[in-house]
Amino acid sequence: MELFGGISGLSDRALRDWLADRCARPADDPRGGKGLLADFRAAFPVAWETWLAPFYARAGLMGPYDTVREIFERFRVAQRHPEDIGYVRRFLEVVHNAESRGLTSLATFLEFWVESGGEEKVPMPEAMDAVRVMTMHKSKGLEFPVVVIPFHHQPDRTDPPLVVAELDGQPLLAPLCPEMGDRYHQAQAAAAAEKLHLLYVGWTRPVDELHAYVTSTPFAERSSSLLAGVRALLTGCDIDTAQEYVAGVVPPAREATQEDTARAVPQQEENGQDAPPASSGATPTPQPDAAPWRPMQWLPRLKIFRNQLEEFTFTERRRGMLVHACLEQLRLTGTPDQDAARAVAHGMRAFPLPVPEPEATANELTAMLAWLAALPQAAHWFTHGVPEQSIMDAQGSIHRTDLMVDDGETCTVVEWKTGRPSDDHVAQVRRYLGLLAEATGRGPGGVRGVLVYLDGRTVQPVALRTADTSTQNAASLNDAPQNDANEGHRP
Repeated sequence: MELFGGISGLSDRALRDWLADRCARPADDPRGGKGLLADFRAAFPVAWETWLAPFYARAGLMGPYDTVREIFERFRVAQRHPEDIGYVRRFLEVVHNAESRGLTSLATFLEFWVESGGEEKVPMPEAMDAVRVMTMHKSKGLEFPVVVIPFHHQPDRTDPPLVVAELDGQPLLAPLCPEMGDRYHQAQAAAAAEKLHLLYVGWTRPVDELHAYVTSTPFAERSSSLLAGVRALLTGCDIDTAQEYVAGVVPPAREATQEDTARAVPQQEENGQDAPPASSGATPTPQPDAAPWRPMQWLPRLKIFRNQLEEFTFTERRRGMLVHACLEQLRLTGTPDQDAARAVAHGMRAFPLPVPEPEATANELTAMLAWLAALPQAAHWFTHGVPEQSIMDAQGSIHRTDLMVDDGETCTVVEWKTGRPSDDHVAQVRRYLGLLAEATGRGPGGVRGVLVYLDGRTVQPVALRTADTSTQNAASLNDAPQNDANEGHRP
């Protein structure tokens, strides 16, 4: 919540109130039943579209390290929390090491983090300006400019050690107790002396300042020999432990700067949401006429150098890749023509290959996407769909769908196609449906497919036949390529 709430403008209280209200809803509440993600998208549409939707759209396409790095970059973690940069870099190192060991998906990394994340530690450089928390035992041999000892009432052991005693001439193993006389009192005195020695270690670590708090509880008054020893030492020095005692010259406190005040007290807007931090490097809110941010958006900027003597041809395959690039930018707002024009403009701008006759191509693609955006089922597809979703078969091969739509009842595979219809396209979608039916346990009735031929302006439903599920494993080995992760870009 700290990373997301501060940058999105949603206050911590607003998020917690929303979660509490969601958990308190009855089972038949019409607002529930869509899942946490869908409920958040409905409750905070602006925050969703601006900060989370770009990552959701790229789900399955980035590994854990790229995902975390892009989140840190997008949420400006280093700029907003410069004091925590050491922890940020250490976490990135942990993610990278996990990915190098084969944990290449977000799910596998999260499993690892739940099991082993608590054992990770951040190396603390000696010269780092930070507060180091340690026990008195660990501080032995070290020194610090300032030492704070917040407790002096640690209770004595409640589980006395077992010792050998004699009873009627017979050896007996028994816990050390007051009835054993001098033996018990000598052991208590030795334990108290050890605690005072430990106290000496703690009190002699500072070079400039020692802040010691003589604390107590009703139980400690009866069971802490350390507390009794501290009070005896201080009373012998005519120091009243019930009052504040200061020795030496207290250095003047540094006056709080305007930057400290702004960091400590976040500004509140009238609606109760945290105002975005005032900074010259603040991430601007995306405008409709600007290309929306997306993770790894720097990749298309890589230059592709080719043999200039080789003639470039705009093949059907490259045209299909351009169509898919524009589809990735399509956002439905209820105005198909404007949505299509905006998607084509952004897609052609980011496309890494030259496009012949760009104006005519843009007009052609705009008409194509406007037809798609006006389809009655398009809003449902783009609302519940995840683009470029990967499916793994039993042999470990990856199959990537153009759009997977799961509304909680039926899982629909949508494939965009340019060019003419083909039986291979139907076989491809049925292969996906067979894998989904087996993976989700929904059976043939819980999955369905759709082929959308953009050039022909036709929509072709594809149903999974019962025979397809029984022969799915054989099809994966004999008919399908070993890895058809790029099938979505075939015309």
